[in-house]
Amino acid sequence: MLTGYKRSLRLIDGEAVTFYYVGQMVRFSPVSMLRELVLKKEMNSFVSNRVELDASQVLAKIWPKKGQLTPRTKVKMNCGDSQLKVYRYAAKVDQVNVSHYEFYINKELAGIFNRKYDYGRSFTSTVSQLRPELHPLQVKIDEKYLLRDGSSGSQVIIEFFGHTQVWMIFKEAELQQLVSHWDLKLKQKQKEP
Repeated sequence: MLTGYKRSLRLIDGEAVTFYYVGQMVRFSPVSMLRELVLKKEMNSFVSNRVELDASQVLAKIWPKKGQLTPRTKVKMNCGDSQLKVYRYAAKVDQVNVSHYEFYINKELAGIFNRKYDYGRSFTSTVSQLRPELHPLQVKIDEKYLLRDGSSGSQVIIEFFGHTQVWMIFKEAELQQLVSHWDLKLKQKQKEP
């Protein structure tokens, strides 16, 4: 099925996770990443816009390597009635190292997380590319930008958190449901003697 990949079963944030990887394994926690996303949506204030988003155009701007690479790491985990798969890619884009994660719930793309290890150098240009009506001088590195597509419900979060980060959210309710599932399991474990 996943020829050429090594396999490792790990317990990450209390959840059984199967890693498939090439080269050296990079451990990451899909649980923590999605919890942070849900918390970010609940707790932060955003510079927000409703716009027409073309997900393929946004993706081409943040990840022009689409279809050119195979994932370095694949993660699979069962979450109640759902199965979560996360593919992690790593490459240089415009001379900057980038980590790119694709989250699939039951084989449907639910979200994408993209981090450029640029210490924020490309934050302004990234916001300007995705929101062309903003002049680069209007972009503030300490603000988080949320773009919502009224027709599809897709969302894009652009932020500086040590590096330039972009979340693309296609299935918000399903992602929140996974986090609720993990939180419920955690509460049940904490109640056990």
